[in-house]
Amino acid sequence: VGRCPQNLHLIFLAFVCIALPWRVVYFFMRHWQLFLIDFCYFVNLAVLASVFLYPDNRNFLAMCWSMAQGPVAGAIIAWRSSWVFGHADHMISVLIHLLPGLALFSHIHFRLPGCKDELFSLACKTENSIP
Repeated sequence: VGRCPQNLHLIFLAFVCIALPWRVVYFFMRHWQLFLIDFCYFVNLAVLASVFLYPDNRNFLAMCWSMAQGPVAGAIIAWRSSWVFGHADHMISVLIHLLPGLALFSHIHFRLPGCKDELFSLACKTENSIP
């Protein structure tokens, strides 16, 4: 990620496709399915839709940006989420709250100005992209 920050949204896509279904199965096995109605899961899916499905919708991007950088990122501190390498549940919990904001940041600021990728047309048009 340090060498190619423009690919962080692809790491976020892989994380959402692998970790969220695992989390759903894990929570249903423990009868914790009501925890899946949490705001952070909604924001993860909204950021995924904003980056990959609706890249031209600036209002949706602004809404996802404010949710990902505000309450979801702040929840790491508020709920004292800890990064425990031996505990997958703790690591996924931190990444669920951290990756949406990082993915949006890299999607907006680390795309090349002249990119020809139609999937990320909003990122190609932004003036804040780093050359």
